[in-house]
Amino acid sequence: RQLQERLAAAPELAAGGAVFGLPLSGVGSFSPYSIQGRPIKPIHERPIAAIRFATPGYFSAMGLQLSTGRFLTGDDRFGGENVALLNETLAKKLFPGESAEPVTA
Repeated sequence: RQLQERLAAAPELAAGGAVFGLPLSGVGSFSPYSIQGRPIKPIHERPIAAIRFATPGYFSAMGLQLSTGRFLTGDDRFGGENVALLNETLAKKLFPGESAEPVTA
């Protein structure tokens, strides 16, 4: 949080953010996942996803745009609600013919 605040306050930066494990670097974490509202499979049958931890400013600093949903905010952090950003390829694979819009409980 302190790093994000310092990056946002730096007058020489148009945008700033940080990510653990740059895309295509081979660095990062992998984890099995399940989809809210669908049956939860046993852990050894769940698909595996690459995980990157990013600050809210990372995506705009990279010039990325969303086709739907929202970017991360300062409220998305450890201990809070689990959130994920999916690329279009994974969204189409997981939600063929349907919306990948967030589900609210």
